Amino acid sequence: FLFAVPIGLLTAFDVLLSNASLMFITVTFYTIIKTGALMWTLLWTVLLKLEALTFLKSAVITFICLGLSMASWGEIEFSTVGFLLVSGAGCMGGLRWALTQKLIETDKNCKDPFLVIYYVAFSSFMGMVP
Repeated sequence: FLFAVPIGLLTAFDVLLSNASLMFITVTFYTIIKTGALMWTLLWTVLLKLEALTFLKSAVITFICLGLSMASWGEIEFSTVGFLLVSGAGCMGGLRWALTQKLIETDKNCKDPFLVIYYVAFSSFMGMVP
């Protein structure tokens, strides 16, 4: 499958970057920033032509980003490295979900979510093995 290996590797990178970020930031800050994965998911679905960008979607994403900015503004223990790691994890997660949607739409054998997990699991495992 064209999408199965990249989806598995993106899953592995998402998990690895998320775990690494927790060495630099608090769980609360992680949760706030990880919510930005919604923004990345919409961006990737628009770039992959899975969704059309509308004013309403743009407004919702803008408000989410503003809320994230306000929530993280006063972070006492701000770490640029931790922020970049968790933002990268969100980006990987967004691309993973967009590619999963593309896989389900284009491959007739992947209509069952359990089959998708079956095809993606090995590459995800291999991406996490040191």
